[in-house]
Formats: sequence, C-alpha cells, structure tokens
Amino acid sequence: MSTIIDLVKETFGDYTGYLVVAGAFDGVYDDPTFGLENFGWTTLCIEPNPEAFDKLVVNRSKAMCLQFALGTEPRDNVPFEVFPVGGGASFSSFKASDAIRGVFYYYDSPEKIINVNVRTLDYCVELAGFKDVDVLTVDVEGWELEVLKSFSLDIWKPKLLVIENICGEVELTNYIKSFGYGIIERVAYNDVFVRKDV
Repeated sequence: MSTIIDLVKETFGDYTGYLVVAGAFDGVYDDPTFGLENFGWTTLCIEPNPEAFDKLVVNRSKAMCLQFALGTEPRDNVPFEVFPVGGGASFSSFKASDAIRGVFYYYDSPEKIINVNVRTLDYCVELAGFKDVDVLTVDVEGWELEVLKSFSLDIWKPKLLVIENICGEVELTNYIKSFGYGIIERVAYNDVFVRKDV
C-alpha cells in the first residue's frame, strides 16, 4: 500500500505546490502529509481544538495554521465535542454520529464540550492567500461532506484529494465524483481521489 507522500510524489514529481490540511489535529499524529513542507510545499493547516492547535503551530512551524472549525456558514461560539482517544490524539466534532460511535466504541460520551468559531474552507484558503490548491486532505470525523460543501471544488480543482471516510459513506463519495474525480486508492480510513483530467 502506498503512503500519501508516495502518492503525492507519484502525482506531482518534483513539482511543489499548495497543500491544505483540514482537521490537522497536532500536525503529526496520524497525519499523512507530515513532512511535505520539508519538500517545499506551501501548507495551510486548520484545526479548531485549542489544545491540539497549540501543538500544531509548533509541530508545523513552516505552515500557516488557522484555528477554526469548518462548515458551510460562518458562526462563532459553536458547541464542539472533544473525546479522549489513546495515543495522544483526540476525536472532536460538532456532534459524533452514531455510525462513528459504532466504529469506535470509546466515543460513548465527550470528555468535554468547547466553543469554536466556524468558517468556510473557501474563506480559510483565501485568508491564507493561496493561489491554488493542489492537494486537499480532510479528516473531520464524519463531517467531511459539510467541509467539502464549504469549498469550491469546481473553482480550486485540487489534483489530489485525501478524504477520511471511516464508514464508507456513499453520499460523500458520489459528491466528490460529481466534480470529475475518481478513487485511485484507499489508505487506512482515507479515500484518495485524483481529478480525472490530471
């Protein structure tokens, strides 16, 4: 099985472009893009959880980091569930779905609820001053479709998408395919899509 970095190298060769990581957590734990900045990629990492964000800005010091949750409408002070997970990670989401809880038995109840500010992914990319988005990864524990709907796939047209799809949601897959993408591989819980004209 390929790693995401392998797939990026296969897709782009020596080209270094723009990477967006939605749901970056601390920038290291289980992050398939960790290290791409060292190859010259310009990176935007987005993470709403303040404890994880504090680690993110240290671990991904070469990246621009924004502390927002992502959704289709900008809102402030939105309740956000944080669940403890082994290995130093934390699961966090607006509301953990039954499907996600079914996969991960330890998501019975949140450790705490915090308030976060929500912005669209389009807003964050524009705030970062990105001219393009070449690679987009989205890892937001069941809210991937809402995040993608806050992002103009038809305008930005990333070449490579790495989308967490823990429960194999068909609606999510079909939405992405409707923009001219095909799945080339599944890496762990992530579906990897490439734009068909690439």
